Amino acid sequence: MLFIGKISLLEKMRHEALTGLLLLLVIFLNNDAINKIKLAFKNGAWKAYVLFGFVTFLSIPFSVWPGNAFHLFIDFFKLFLFCLMIVGCIRGEKEFNSFVVLFIICMVYVTLGAFQNHLTGTYAFDYATGTYRIESPIKFYRNSNVLAVSILQCLPFIYYRIIHNVIIKKKVENALLLIIMGLMMFIVVLTGSRGGFLVFAGLMVFISYRSQYRKSAMLIMLIVAVGIWILMGQEYQNRYSTISELGQSDKPAHDRILGLQHGFEMLLSRPIIGVGIGCYQHARWHMFNNPLWAHNLPGQLMGELGVSGTIVFIILLWQCYRNTIKARILLADNGFRLSSLYSHAMAIEASLFAQIINGIGQHSLYLYGFYLMNALSVALLRITENKVEVQESSEK
Repeated sequence: MLFIGKISLLEKMRHEALTGLLLLLVIFLNNDAINKIKLAFKNGAWKAYVLFGFVTFLSIPFSVWPGNAFHLFIDFFKLFLFCLMIVGCIRGEKEFNSFVVLFIICMVYVTLGAFQNHLTGTYAFDYATGTYRIESPIKFYRNSNVLAVSILQCLPFIYYRIIHNVIIKKKVENALLLIIMGLMMFIVVLTGSRGGFLVFAGLMVFISYRSQYRKSAMLIMLIVAVGIWILMGQEYQNRYSTISELGQSDKPAHDRILGLQHGFEMLLSRPIIGVGIGCYQHARWHMFNNPLWAHNLPGQLMGELGVSGTIVFIILLWQCYRNTIKARILLADNGFRLSSLYSHAMAIEASLFAQIINGIGQHSLYLYGFYLMNALSVALLRITENKVEVQESSEK
């Protein structure tokens, strides 16, 4: 079989794209999957997502660089197709749980790649702040900030799985998950990502505050936070402590504040549709003689998609959160409080919250976080409603 690797067609083939196309073909040939997609269009979160995609497409001909806008839209549309797969393929609670497990496994793989870099001493030096920062060997996660927040986006799913496992008494799995959590937090610290540090701190407060045992949870989180701070060492303490200086500590921090200001000025100059999807950097260069990206979500959103995109995106976030709230209420009111679906709803909310905090220091508008959680919330609510409907039918 060694000769296969020498066939140029197989060498150049993008196997992930081929797999995606085959899966889409299966979806469109399956009546059940088609029906699930049709049901999704009755969900406010999915409607908002489709409308947001339409706004990004509409911005292309009116953008300051239509060619670049079109190419970024194609990438963003691929993400939409991935979310379409989630909505069409996840049929029930068991499959939803399997998807979450697969998501965790993928992020463990990413974390192990970064940990391997740590073991071999492969770090990137940040000249702006004089800090050694860990990266992932995987291209998409090579940026330390993206790596940190992607790991933290997965962390709530691990945490709430541990909480659920305590109830159903899966001790061995919990021990493994605790080790994974520890490794992930270790890598997050080594990324030197101040945005990631804010997300981590925000998640700890968010999760502990919502706990049934709030005071105890907040005390434990505080102890964990102090322990991490002590163990991270002086180099990382110095870097993370600059957060309190509100952008005056170094140029990268200041650029994030300036990026917000420039995004707002772009919105004022093009209020309806903005400068176009993916065109912030190009517009900033011509308007302000500054070649940098926004480095924050609100600046990017206002600048690139104007008032229309900003409003629709806010609606998308609200509808996603509304899905999880409705699912949790249905589960609790119908005796399914201990279902894994309830834990997944909590994890989606926490992960969505993490992405919003991440927006303080990242131009993350077209990354997968928001839209993955949105698609999962749509599938979650449908599965929950079906679960409750089946129980009501059996009781009659």
